[in-house]
Amino acid sequence: LPPHACRLVLPNLHYEGHHPLIGYAHLPEEQGQTLAAESPLGDYHDFLAMVAAERGLTATQVLQLPLQAPMADLLRQWHVDSLEQLRRREADCDLAISSWIEQHHRLHPLFHTFNHPCNRLLERVVAAVVEQLELVQVVSAPDLGSVEQLGRQQHSVLPWVAEALNLDPWTSADGKRDWAVPWSLQEQLQTSIDFYRCYPSIGKANCNNEKYQLANQLLELAGSIIPYAYLDPLTDYQRVAGADPGLAHHEGPVGGWQLELNCYPIGHRPVVDALVLPVGLIAAGRWICDSIQYLPLHWNDTPWIQSVGGFDLVQGQGHLGLLRRQIFPEVPLSGTWCVLNDFVGHYNFAHFFHDELPQIAAIRQLQAEDPSIRVLVRPSPYPNITLLRRLLLGDTITPRPSGSGGEPVLIRLERAHLQPIAINIGNGFFPEFTQTWWLAVAHLRLGLAQLHEALQPLAPASGFAGHWVCLTRDLHAATVAPQGRRFTNYPQLLEALSNAGVIMFDPGRHAFTDLYPLLRQARGFIGIHGAGLTNAYFGQPGSRVIEIRSFCGNSLSLELLGKALGFDWCSLDTPVSPDDPSQGWIDIDRVLELMAD
Repeated sequence: LPPHACRLVLPNLHYEGHHPLIGYAHLPEEQGQTLAAESPLGDYHDFLAMVAAERGLTATQVLQLPLQAPMADLLRQWHVDSLEQLRRREADCDLAISSWIEQHHRLHPLFHTFNHPCNRLLERVVAAVVEQLELVQVVSAPDLGSVEQLGRQQHSVLPWVAEALNLDPWTSADGKRDWAVPWSLQEQLQTSIDFYRCYPSIGKANCNNEKYQLANQLLELAGSIIPYAYLDPLTDYQRVAGADPGLAHHEGPVGGWQLELNCYPIGHRPVVDALVLPVGLIAAGRWICDSIQYLPLHWNDTPWIQSVGGFDLVQGQGHLGLLRRQIFPEVPLSGTWCVLNDFVGHYNFAHFFHDELPQIAAIRQLQAEDPSIRVLVRPSPYPNITLLRRLLLGDTITPRPSGSGGEPVLIRLERAHLQPIAINIGNGFFPEFTQTWWLAVAHLRLGLAQLHEALQPLAPASGFAGHWVCLTRDLHAATVAPQGRRFTNYPQLLEALSNAGVIMFDPGRHAFTDLYPLLRQARGFIGIHGAGLTNAYFGQPGSRVIEIRSFCGNSLSLELLGKALGFDWCSLDTPVSPDDPSQGWIDIDRVLELMAD
């Protein structure tokens, strides 16, 4: 420019507050030209559609998601950050427009997409140029007319954004393509989802893009995440079912139990149109999960948890829930149902006693009032658990259906009676650690009494009485003892017990009807902490149980149930073995002393 020329530097007009999820994407080089030609948004990409495609969501499902408070916070912060970036660019320019955008962004559409201003904003920029150059007396106020200068594509504003930023009703208007063709948000989003579903490599190539990560966060926090509903028997079931609040109470110690214990009766809540999942079910818009207390610390890296029958298990701010990931076929079941726990761990005896048995007792009470009620269960691979269920529930049991290839299906029940969990073992990982324990003691005792009654005719006399039983593993079996339950002197313990006349067997290798007489007439039981030790609950109340605990830590649920059922429960803690720090060491003399007391 000549020395006398005027110079006015304008900022790059780039504002992402209205379109935070539209942007440029990296395309895999080998498909770059093809993908650029087929992209529904041309040079632009919809990152919300990109993530939705990966999660198996449709546009309808995404647009039905209500805005959650944490989502609104993210979108408002994106608006604030975008204005701040514009202010930083303006610091090197002669003209600033960010304050005007901040004042007017609620009232008018200012951008067709994140970097194409509307005529209204361009007119304001031209007016500011006229003012800056002091040409007001020469040039009239600009009017760019009705044709949008940069409006070949006009992207709609997401309802989440409109609500989070409190935008005026103009946001409900459709977008446009090719200057004038109306393009609804539904069409725009679904077309993009279909595109990214055909080319999943685009999502993989952009997973580190900040807009991709924003979309991922928003969907994790969205309303399709069915909120976790912990079934608190005091505040939930009694309130809904109208039960007498005096029935649930704090019982205090049970047989010397050292932690706070709340005992309560299992109630029922009738619901209509419940959707059953592998873990819990969905009813009244909530995910009812009876297994939260068993989530491992690294549950979000556990495949079976992250694929719960077509849903992903996700954690938001202060809640846990399910996000629909893929669509499985639904199998509708008519009639009225109860659903037994479906958590994978319920296949062993420990979970059967503290979860299933109390609930089965409650179901039997309900069936006495309504004999038409059926029970939906996942088939167990263990014959003994199948036998116990059949003894108590008879032909009212219906195995859960699955797809033709064995894949999970979503089961929709016409009517269902929901129950709270039978036990909250007090050390759940979500929502927070607690030392308060909940246990349906009355139904546990009732269920065991009913089981004894059903087993009595099936159990011939054993010829034994007053003997000790050691519930052990088969040492020749290629099994892995969990949670450090290996001991360097375990063979020596078995030798000492054998010399003392103790009957030893692996309960998992025998039909339960054959074992019942030995268990029922035993004087006492010995075993390592684990599900096998729960066979001792079939003994006589008052019998002694010696639980050998690992140095790695143990759940206290076996002790709690044993004391609640009236057993003389003794816990023997074990130190680390001096010969092998990966194993424990059992004080054999102490075991023999406890047997002799």
